[in-house]
Amino acid sequence: MEQSKKIPTLKQRHMFGKVYSNAVFRSSGGIVVYCLKNYDRKKTLLGISVSKKRGNAVVRNRTRRIIKEAYRKLYGRLKKGYIIVITARQACTAYKSTKVEKELERLFDSLNLFADKWFYIYFKMIVSNNFKTWDSWRKLTPFGKKFLFFP
Repeated sequence: MEQSKKIPTLKQRHMFGKVYSNAVFRSSGGIVVYCLKNYDRKKTLLGISVSKKRGNAVVRNRTRRIIKEAYRKLYGRLKKGYIIVITARQACTAYKSTKVEKELERLFDSLNLFADKWFYIYFKMIVSNNFKTWDSWRKLTPFGKKFLFFP
């Protein structure tokens, strides 16, 4: 089985405190996302926090794994150079991975953390085979070729 790339994580307690005190945050029913610009690094760091109030160790680790997997799927689309801390609320312990992924996507979008929306839409349409040619895609977009950036 192919191993996925390791996601850079936040481990120091003082860094979590710095993010909680200075960051911009958005919340939904089960997840709170804190975001702070990291001027020291080129990578985006992830910190996940699940309180002991959320359940025993099995429940907390399951919640952490689901959040990490949802983040891993969205990681390639994120801007670089941020510290992101995701805090799970009580409702998150009952969520399925698809719901967590949708919530994270919505919260990241509201924090303007995605690098390029049009590239992602184009990529999704190519994967789903809705558009076979570039011309059919260009007719759909208001910006045409000059707006799309391919990393």
